[in-house]
Amino acid sequence: MFFVVRSRSQLRIGRRRRLSGTNRLRFAIHGGQRQSSHFGTDWINAILPIHAKNRWVIKVDADELLCWPNSLNEGLSGLTKKAEQRGITSFFTPMIDLYAEQSISSSARYQSGQPFQKSCHLADPVDTYVAKWQTNGYLRIFGGPRMRHNPDEGLGPLMTKQALFFYSDGPLKFANPHALTDPRPSPLVAPLLHFKFLSDFEEKCDKAIIENKHWNNASEYRQYKANNIFEIEMKTEDSIAINSDQDLQPYINAFTDVIKRGPHPSLNQHSEKPSA
Repeated sequence: MFFVVRSRSQLRIGRRRRLSGTNRLRFAIHGGQRQSSHFGTDWINAILPIHAKNRWVIKVDADELLCWPNSLNEGLSGLTKKAEQRGITSFFTPMIDLYAEQSISSSARYQSGQPFQKSCHLADPVDTYVAKWQTNGYLRIFGGPRMRHNPDEGLGPLMTKQALFFYSDGPLKFANPHALTDPRPSPLVAPLLHFKFLSDFEEKCDKAIIENKHWNNASEYRQYKANNIFEIEMKTEDSIAINSDQDLQPYINAFTDVIKRGPHPSLNQHSEKPSA
């Protein structure tokens, strides 16, 4: 079963009719504010005990695709079966930003229903990513073009996500849009391909700034506008083409290795570069 969680103002009637073509799709319509709901986390957690007890739950945005080697043949049930065989109840699902050969403003207009990877198929190599451990065991991942083009010269937006877990009406649920209430990363890794930089990204930035519903008064989107990221060619000589799910194996291996090693025992917070 699939749920679309939207506000009354966000879900247009025509779009809702188009999405309602399957009896496996349900709508959770709310009238609250995104910020006061911990950016939607409260709405999703409210659905879990009603519809998801003793089920695997995956939470993704419309521009994210969960992908792993042999994913098309194996399917989500095959992936979760691997976890069940090992007694593991969640996956570590780091985001990998994909981008086009040319700048966003020069890209061909994305057409609805078109495979995302026809527009964006390049990624930064995994050895350019940064991993930082927190004292509570939470693994923060940074990397990709948003780290390279962050105008504040910091690490950029957080790429860590814990989007897939087994819900049993226990304490494990979503703590925020990126993490579960148990912050420790699962030893099982399945990346989320993030297609943020499609041709309509500048329009989305403008909308985010006007609505002002995102974290920290949409500061991330204001930075994109100030840095005019839409005119920048994100491709570098080190960019990696992600043409099939097999191309994700180096990322999975590197993040798995970081998780296996764990935080440095003598440091409160440990930073390292994942190695391919």
